[in-house]
Amino acid sequence: MKEFPKNINFKYSWRTYQKRVLDDLEQHLDDNHLHIIAPPGSGKTVLGLEVAIRLNKPSLIFAPTIAIRNQWIQRLCELFLQTNEMPDWISIDIKNPKFLTVVTYQALHAAVTNTIVEEDSEILDADEDFENGENEKTVKIIDATDIVNSLKDKGVKTIVVDEAHHLKNEWWKCLNVVKKALKPTIVGLTATPPYEFLILSGKDILI
Repeated sequence: MKEFPKNINFKYSWRTYQKRVLDDLEQHLDDNHLHIIAPPGSGKTVLGLEVAIRLNKPSLIFAPTIAIRNQWIQRLCELFLQTNEMPDWISIDIKNPKFLTVVTYQALHAAVTNTIVEEDSEILDADEDFENGENEKTVKIIDATDIVNSLKDKGVKTIVVDEAHHLKNEWWKCLNVVKKALKPTIVGLTATPPYEFLILSGKDILI
């Protein structure tokens, strides 16, 4: 599978601000980075899905918790595919990616550092990490080769990062390994304007 199904389509009308972003999407992505800042409940998830669909390339979505990971898949199935069953071209396993892979940041961290991470643990704000000295830790990437190669084999060229500014700094390092290897288009979604966004650059869209 090399592209999204032809019949995939958002079942509702776009809100004004969502349509504004989508109408100017090509301009927003002129540097392969898009960062959307919008409050909770404003429809960031469906907007992120639509951007990935319009880019129409194998995609990787990172979510902060298992519950939010599942919400991404649920929104895609119910609002775009109009089905209650997850299609076989979606994976929730970073070690076995498919056309669309939806995983937690913790799962990536565990895979490339050979550690056990509780995926439902709460995400931590970067400022809290800094105060606790977390920023000074050296995270040892045991071997990201298999992960990176499997993502390359799938042709992943779109990465969506959800609420990434709240992540532990050690998880950022793993994410940057993947970003540098794949050189993808990055779509960032957050409810809070970050002071430092380590993986994103370019223009912010404040909704």
